[in-house]
Amino acid sequence: MRMKCRFVASLLLGSLAILTSCTNNSTTTTGPAGTGFLWVAAQGNNTVSAFTLDLTTGEPTQNGNAIDGGITPSAMVISPDGTTMFVADKGTDPSGNYDISSYTVNSNGTLTVGSSVSLTNALTPVSLAVDPSGKILFVANQGADNIS
Repeated sequence: MRMKCRFVASLLLGSLAILTSCTNNSTTTTGPAGTGFLWVAAQGNNTVSAFTLDLTTGEPTQNGNAIDGGITPSAMVISPDGTTMFVADKGTDPSGNYDISSYTVNSNGTLTVGSSVSLTNALTPVSLAVDPSGKILFVANQGADNIS
């Protein structure tokens, strides 16, 4: 009976919201030492939220308002220099394409909307990676079984 309850609880929690998160543990020049940032993309309300994270206690504090994350934000990655975040959107735009959006990471951890690129040879982008130089963004596409 206990196992059945855990299974039902995990299904229930999983159906409420699918979250993707990305962290940066570097200290900031405007905040106190020992803080970092955490960003959460919520598919349930299609937003990306920024949090300041106390690296000693692990306590997050929302930092500003949530911003639009696309139709169904599914993956995030930060550039190696920490100045740009990319968000994959596994929901199609009006033309039937999938988008990758960029955001500027501000010194206080908030995000500023940048630009979007539509992927025409991709289906359902689910994972992102940036090469160490920060010049190439890789997109794993579940529906097309390829990498863009």
